[in-house]
Amino acid sequence: MPDRPDPAAVTSWPNPDPGRGALAELVTPARLQEFFSPRSVALVGASENSGWARNVVASCARAGFSGPLMPVHPRAKTAFDLPVVPSLRELPEPADLAYLIVPVPAIEGILDDMAAADIKNAVILASGYRETGPEGLDLERAMVARAVTYGITVLGPNCMGFVNAHAQVAPYGLLMPQITAGPVGVALQSGALVSWVTNFANAHAIGVSTVVSMGNEAMITVEDMISYLVEDEATKVVCLFLEEINDLAGFARAAHRADQAGKPIVAVKAGSSPAGQQAALVHTGAVAGDEKVVDAVLRQLNVIRVQSIEELLTTAAALCYHRWPTGRRMGVVSASGGANDMIADMASANDIEIPEFAPQTVDGITPLLPPFMSARNPLDVSAFGLANVSQQAGALSIADCSLDIAVNDPNLDFVLYYTAPPAARPATETAGVGSCTASGGGAISTESQISQSSPPASCTMSGPAGEIYRLKASVATPGCAATSPQAAILITAFRNYGIILADNGMSGGLIGTPDARWNDNDLECITSLTLGDFEPVNVSSLMVAGNDSGATTN
Repeated sequence: MPDRPDPAAVTSWPNPDPGRGALAELVTPARLQEFFSPRSVALVGASENSGWARNVVASCARAGFSGPLMPVHPRAKTAFDLPVVPSLRELPEPADLAYLIVPVPAIEGILDDMAAADIKNAVILASGYRETGPEGLDLERAMVARAVTYGITVLGPNCMGFVNAHAQVAPYGLLMPQITAGPVGVALQSGALVSWVTNFANAHAIGVSTVVSMGNEAMITVEDMISYLVEDEATKVVCLFLEEINDLAGFARAAHRADQAGKPIVAVKAGSSPAGQQAALVHTGAVAGDEKVVDAVLRQLNVIRVQSIEELLTTAAALCYHRWPTGRRMGVVSASGGANDMIADMASANDIEIPEFAPQTVDGITPLLPPFMSARNPLDVSAFGLANVSQQAGALSIADCSLDIAVNDPNLDFVLYYTAPPAARPATETAGVGSCTASGGGAISTESQISQSSPPASCTMSGPAGEIYRLKASVATPGCAATSPQAAILITAFRNYGIILADNGMSGGLIGTPDARWNDNDLECITSLTLGDFEPVNVSSLMVAGNDSGATTN
């Protein structure tokens, strides 16, 4: 691994970190913008017999990549109906990116060829570096030194590659689904999990910007990825799957930049158990770190920690698309009393309040309901409420009209809208502001009673399992699968955000609003910690707000 920066050196960004020497110039946000947006890709080691190459070609096609894919192999003549050249040196023009499908002993020779061909970016698939032990670590350091000498930026080794949905390119070693471009950026200290993330995001209509398999992070680190995603205009939320935090000082600086930019970080931190720590060590050679200290540090850095990939992406979707609530008071409009029972239990377990509706809300909803139903929070409109049987409702169902009234309730900070799924995915699911399809099948006017001043956030929980679509285009709210686990994930997301607000003395607003919670003393405090190895951890200087600081840092 390259030398890490001095933990005490909190430098101004975007200047390169001097602790990393010449390597820092190769991983700046501007350099990574070029790295993750290649217009041409050379597949080194590609042949008809290579499943890796076949997957890269297919994934790029699914992503809509229109640039040239150039197979390189010393013996093959054609691959995937494309002409093959024997060496990078014989390409007609330099590729923007080389995807290396070659074994470890061949890597340094390929780097020589890249330098001769003026190719500046490489993804290294090969395993056999630091994850194998001291000898592999020496090989990795030598590879990095050679790449830095040539001015080549390397992702990996021991990584699958990346997907950039906005640039429509997917040099990734496993087959990708057709992905939707959107605001969620993801960096994973894993390879195959990228496929799982993109499939889950695709099934739930969560748009992604850049999704990256980090591998061993020999050059491009998680900290670099955070800085890149903070600068990336297409990204609104940064998602992380972490096995380790090698450079805590760098991580703290990057998290601070994200916080200042108003881009929340949501993270899954694996290795919380001895078994998980051992798995991380075998996987990438990662040392997972002390669990209690990691948890305290992430909380201090305003990183929302979640426990699963599902929760990671659903939380990110809520942060990206919803009007974010300024408190924990939740309204519920549902077509199921049983669902309300589960939602109430989940809300209670996550410190989410379900207050009574304000009198004007009760007065507005009561005339829409039959005599046997009452306008109480959580509101159960039952199957009756999904039918367009009220003259006052017009083209909207009673459930829809109730939602329009509830979102203006002064007692509520957000509304959970949980209705029966339609028979089919709406044809207008991706429509912009204008009109969309209601769960009952009727058109919803975006000029209905929804206030555009400062209504509570509205979270639509509508649609068949595995599907999300916008129910109310005028408030830009995607929905979630109509299942109790997904409802629990959204409620947990609100809980986590509320904890961050409370712990930092804030009453509301998006993470990263101008009243930032950071100062130089905070950064100096964070940089005194070391998680990436077995050195002693100074927890006495860690500041954790709230009454549970002692238990957190015990």
